[in-house]
Amino acid sequence: MSLPGDPFTDSAPAPLQCNYQFHQALEIEVIKLTTEHDTLQAKFQQLANALQQSGNPLTLDPTFSTQGSNDTNHTMPQTHPKICFWTQIDYIEWLNTSKG
Repeated sequence: MSLPGDPFTDSAPAPLQCNYQFHQALEIEVIKLTTEHDTLQAKFQQLANALQQSGNPLTLDPTFSTQGSNDTNHTMPQTHPKICFWTQIDYIEWLNTSKG
């Protein structure tokens, strides 16, 4: 004995069945977007709290980092020679040249 299917989709005409499937796909997308929104909102709150705790809203609290400090992972001019500007001063000086 098999279980009955969805009575709406089993007996519905093809266009109506297509609309029902489209509706289901949209519901899945809403769930995905809601989850993504909630995740981003939580991360934003986490960042905002870290900025408030640091006292200066333009700098991050170094103790906030969830990753371990490993000097081999940091970018440096020696390891990344294609990066043109390492500080804002370097960028401003470049703007004042003929290439800028």
